Amino acid sequence: MKSEAGNSGETVELEQNHIDIQEVAIAALKTVLLLDVPFGARYIAKLLRGDNVKYLKSKDHAEFETVGSITHFSQTELRLCLQRLMEKGYLEPATRTLARLKISEKGQEYLSNPVPIPIPISNIRLTPEQALVHRKLREYRRSTSAELGVPPYQIFNDMTLDYLAKELPLKTSYLLGIGNLAEFKVERYGKEIVATIKAARDEFQEIRRMGIQRRVEHITHQRVLRLHNEGKTPDDIALTLGIKENTVKSYLMNFHLAGQQDMRTTIENLVPSQTLFVCTEMFRRAPESRIGEVAQTLEVPYVTALMAQTYITDFQPCREIVAA
Repeated sequence: MKSEAGNSGETVELEQNHIDIQEVAIAALKTVLLLDVPFGARYIAKLLRGDNVKYLKSKDHAEFETVGSITHFSQTELRLCLQRLMEKGYLEPATRTLARLKISEKGQEYLSNPVPIPIPISNIRLTPEQALVHRKLREYRRSTSAELGVPPYQIFNDMTLDYLAKELPLKTSYLLGIGNLAEFKVERYGKEIVATIKAARDEFQEIRRMGIQRRVEHITHQRVLRLHNEGKTPDDIALTLGIKENTVKSYLMNFHLAGQQDMRTTIENLVPSQTLFVCTEMFRRAPESRIGEVAQTLEVPYVTALMAQTYITDFQPCREIVAA
């Protein structure tokens, strides 16, 4: 995939599952320059999308050339883009808590000579699990702020919310320094934040498990399992049923995830030991890694990475066992 570099006239070849955020960078940096005082990521994203412009902080802001110029990204995606621009040094915090942003000297130089900024799409998009955590944390923030009679951003701001949803910290000690979570906030809200994240992740896993359980009841899944239990290889099963071998392997993994049959021995037989070790180690080091990202990084087939992820997933037998 090619991406035009706008004013620079440069063209970049994008890797698979990458996106060029140069357009967002130019619009965001121009917006920050046009604002008379620093504002937060949420407000900047709101301007870029052109959302509810009649409720802007100033009538003058509605006249900015950048207002409504980036509508193909959600506000959350735009805030995550702003995080990437901070990481690259084009934006910097105007306050210690990341509540407001300002353009850096490097960002001003970038506007003079913009170049492509290719990043993995996963950097600016939430997985379904992260999206559920994001929603639950937002609900927690809303209820807590109402209970205490303070604005929601005083619990934690939107950029902190985005960081929490992306990083999914499961210990209060991991919270310190995320966005505007200073020590006193971690002491006051940390346990509830972590509990909210854990509960949301447990809810997502239950939803996912129920979905997989329904899936394995399908007739094709049942035929795959029956032939597998008869000792047929995935290649044999694929030829018998007229489906792809990788489809057979993914179906078998569903039975493991649904708690219907432990597939770890099968995985050991299908995946070379060294490849299985390398893949499982990567998932253990970075549990939130997507299967596609691991496959691309290690240059292995997607289904191999899927089997490796399944291999380190605890097998939890279901009460109702599907007949083979």
